[in-house]
Amino acid sequence: MPSNHDEPRLIVDAVTGVEVIYAPKRAERSNAFTSESLQFLEPERCPFCPGNEDETPPSAQVWPANIDDASWQVRSVPNRFPAVDVHADAAGSHEVLIESRDHQANWLMMSNAELVLVFQAVCDRIQVMQADDHQRCLQVFKNVGRKAGASLAHPHLQIIGLGFVPAQVVATRDRAHRFALQHGHDYQDTLIEQAMHQPGTLVQADADYITLCPPASRVPYEMWVLPRHSTAYSNQPVDSLSQHVKLSLQQLTGVTGDVAHNIVWQLPTREEPAHRWRLEIIPRLTTFAGLEFGSGLYINPVPPEVAAQRLRGTMQPA
Repeated sequence: MPSNHDEPRLIVDAVTGVEVIYAPKRAERSNAFTSESLQFLEPERCPFCPGNEDETPPSAQVWPANIDDASWQVRSVPNRFPAVDVHADAAGSHEVLIESRDHQANWLMMSNAELVLVFQAVCDRIQVMQADDHQRCLQVFKNVGRKAGASLAHPHLQIIGLGFVPAQVVATRDRAHRFALQHGHDYQDTLIEQAMHQPGTLVQADADYITLCPPASRVPYEMWVLPRHSTAYSNQPVDSLSQHVKLSLQQLTGVTGDVAHNIVWQLPTREEPAHRWRLEIIPRLTTFAGLEFGSGLYINPVPPEVAAQRLRGTMQPA
């Protein structure tokens, strides 16, 4: 008979509503974790490489500021294949942020200055889109690897401004409001307090940010990066944020090796306090199958306390 530690347990997140079955025994299966090469079958002409700017719509913005379009280091362009359209029932706008001139670049190999510029560009585009009254909900995400949904290898992320608020976002917003009324403080503040004083789920922390494995982790080694001070994303110190995220990714690679993953900025809707944001790192080590699609339940063979301990173990002592 399995011990209590090995028995499946159900966790329901108080705010996101995510339901996770932690089933550690499933980690013993030969195919418990999947991996894939992050290499792509490259097109003959990458539309995001320098010199191929005619392959994309004209730039919405380039960085650094006050340079000509041919000298860009980061550029934002409308998506040629948008998921939403300002005139459609699914109303909104869809942009691609091309993060580097270097086709082979990634966040782990970028210099501090290069990565800071990427995070500053995200912040700038968020401010622009939030100033548009038609944008009610922003979705910012980066897909790394085909299993995570990427279609091109050249480093890029996407920003979608929705003219509506998805039902799941509305439900999460309402639960967050009820949690704050019931407990007298914000849910994310609770997670930070618990991780700092009972560091079972703590991955790393500095003066501005904390990374932890959330109680209802949908996948093994899921991490949330949370601000330790209540300010809007546009007012965040992007230099320390970029380096904090880079360290979290280094810890992930130290445990899993190169793995496809999604990075998702969870940003507040217009109806929420501006400081309520987080950044999620979601490794794609497991495959969603019938139970997930049929019930909405996630099966995770690695409990968050175990995941956080392994991730912390990759840090070199000072």
